[in-house]
Amino acid sequence: MEDDGRGITRSDDGHANGWGLMSILSGCITVASAAIADAGIDCIDLVTGGVAAIVRQPNQIPLQHPQDSNFKSDGAGTSTSIIVDPDPAEHQEMVAACVVGYLQSRDELTEIWVKGDISRPSNTRRSEHSGLELLIDQAIEAASSARRVLTEAILESTEFKIQRSKANAQSLIETKMQQKAI
Repeated sequence: MEDDGRGITRSDDGHANGWGLMSILSGCITVASAAIADAGIDCIDLVTGGVAAIVRQPNQIPLQHPQDSNFKSDGAGTSTSIIVDPDPAEHQEMVAACVVGYLQSRDELTEIWVKGDISRPSNTRRSEHSGLELLIDQAIEAASSARRVLTEAILESTEFKIQRSKANAQSLIETKMQQKAI
């Protein structure tokens, strides 16, 4: 397998598998929402993207939420765990991935994309959940984190625009007063 630097890996036969595209899609959802908000277009909420994946890698401590044990060892020297915001280049094998578009204030999923084998990692404490439910929960967690960052960026941008508008208004007032004085 070879990564072309854009998140698209190619197998030995040259076929692209696109695991990295799941993260790109998640980012595109968030960026589109940011653009809509920055343009001042009214909307009911900010949509943010999140991605989670089931990865297989050499046995080690789970990468995400070790207290939940979303982790299983197959006895053959590899383990499966659920991680948030995966980078295909950092993992031996991507088993499945889920991307969501999430409206946090309404607790609504606007989009769900799933790729791969979504059977539940078998050694989880939350055994009543399917692999898909676990992936969606983790992807929602990632989207919620992205929303916090997006909200801060939008507030910062809005404050900047307000300050710039005040400065422009003050400059306009001063120009008008100078014109009246002449």
